[in-house]
Amino acid sequence: MSISQRDLIRDILNWGKQHGVALNGVKAKAIPNRGIGIVATRALKPGDTVLSIPLKATRNIKNIHPPIIFKTHNAGITDITVHSLLAVDLIISFQNNPARTTTNHNPWLAALPSLEDFTKTTPYFFPPELQALLPKPARDIIAKQNRIINHDFATLSDIYWPGSGRNLMTKEQFVHAWFIVNTRTFHYLPPGMDERRVSWDDQMALVPIADLINHGDGEGCAVGFSEDGFEVIVEKEYHRGEELSLCYGRHGNDALLAEYGFIMGLNLEPVDENEEGRSAGNRWDKVDLEEAIRAVGAWQLGREMRTEELEGKELKMDCKGNIGGDVMTVLGNMVEGDVDECDVDERVKHLLRDVLLALHERYREVLGRWKIDGETVGEESQWDILVRRWAQIDVIVDRARERQGFDRWPAADASN
Repeated sequence: MSISQRDLIRDILNWGKQHGVALNGVKAKAIPNRGIGIVATRALKPGDTVLSIPLKATRNIKNIHPPIIFKTHNAGITDITVHSLLAVDLIISFQNNPARTTTNHNPWLAALPSLEDFTKTTPYFFPPELQALLPKPARDIIAKQNRIINHDFATLSDIYWPGSGRNLMTKEQFVHAWFIVNTRTFHYLPPGMDERRVSWDDQMALVPIADLINHGDGEGCAVGFSEDGFEVIVEKEYHRGEELSLCYGRHGNDALLAEYGFIMGLNLEPVDENEEGRSAGNRWDKVDLEEAIRAVGAWQLGREMRTEELEGKELKMDCKGNIGGDVMTVLGNMVEGDVDECDVDERVKHLLRDVLLALHERYREVLGRWKIDGETVGEESQWDILVRRWAQIDVIVDRARERQGFDRWPAADASN
């Protein structure tokens, strides 16, 4: 039985009211291309509390289905993430709420992203051929996601249903629930828990209705928690009808893509750590240069870069094309001893140009693969966000080229 988005929003808010959730000066509303968001119903000023969610309405390690904790502890397992335990709790909730016609129906569950939603733009679900074309930071995140998911799924399956032959939790169900938790949780450390014994990544809770607030890269709203629950407080003025935003973290677009399945627009203004206010694009976006540096080292100098040479270095450039100091240091170390001291700066400039050109050529390669494989490998939406991300990187690379005073790339490269 299908339901309109308007009816779903109504049901979510009614469900929230029944569970003590209070909205003040805001409402849930369908936002074009952004799902359901939270908008102001009146003028709001900094300090206004617009959402209050009691702890009993949230999902956290203290109130998930008791058998999950009992069986995990009884098995002596201590290395399962809270993230994955919350995912199993969601699976049980979905199984207990199979349809809207049941008395157990929870409209909040119905509003959570479907597996198909994640498959469209979340790189974990891309075929390997497309994952290989992602920027390195996104690939690194996927590798970490795979390690956690594979370990926790295998362990939890063995704990809950060893040898039962019953298909009570498939890998697909687990991955779906895991990514819901990954994209919808807020920072939360239950009272009495020692933060030194719980990793930062596992200090989390699912907070219904507050999780409808979409991401913004600047100030918008702040979320605070206490023993009573969560509060959402606005940090800036909002006009009536304006959508509220919440910064999920100072993430570049590679991280936003891998973790949340979206990217923000470009922002070519310099980042001021003390700057306030929401910008049109992602102020925190950066382009990783490590792979390009390694490739240039092998190609131009005939040697592989050792891990210790790059370890701890910030090998990135910001959204306006400013090159970090560590990049120049590494490039200088690469040519040290190979050229006369008076020629080092010139050689470093040549290497930097080659690094930028390598990134530009990578973008052209992705475009070429898209033209060849776009209809046979992956989904259109997956190619779309992959190509858009590389197009952003290429714009930033071109800004860096201009800043360094390098000539435009050869016409042959631009016409591939």
